[in-house]
Amino acid sequence: MRKLLFKGLGILIFAIIFYIVYTVATTKNHSPQDTATYTEDGFNIEVIYCRPYKKDRVIFGSEDEEALQPYGTYWRTGANDATEITFKNDVKVAGKDLKAGRYRFYTVPGKEQWTIAFNTELGQWGYMEPNYDLDVLKATVPVNYRDTPLEQFTILLQNDGADKAKMILSWDTSEVVIPIEK
Repeated sequence: MRKLLFKGLGILIFAIIFYIVYTVATTKNHSPQDTATYTEDGFNIEVIYCRPYKKDRVIFGSEDEEALQPYGTYWRTGANDATEITFKNDVKVAGKDLKAGRYRFYTVPGKEQWTIAFNTELGQWGYMEPNYDLDVLKATVPVNYRDTPLEQFTILLQNDGADKAKMILSWDTSEVVIPIEK
């Protein structure tokens, strides 16, 4: 009887380990990693993030709407690993100073505005909330709404004038533009 019990327990443990390894190995197939870069006259920005799909879900909204990302709660701003951004220059983001460096980037979406945050805690799985004591910049930016939903989450970096860029976060009908200047 003991032998049978141990054999069953061994099979169960193997199945659990197989499931975890399979899930970790294939998760980026469902939300592929991408990089957004901006390089203009020595002004350099790089964002590494993963791009989830809408898949007929309510993306941003209230908990009553069963939104994937409820208003007022931490979002890793992508999927899988925490989104990371590197600035090769000191910058102003949404009018606030930020030193050159690599940061964890996260947001707190809202219906009318989003909180954006840069944090020095790196190398973390994105679902886990950061140590908020390590935030080095927080700002709010307005959210705009698109007429046509965007199926896959996208971050774009675009020129916005001399020594100015904008980071655009778009998914579903929501779009947030973050001004960045050198």
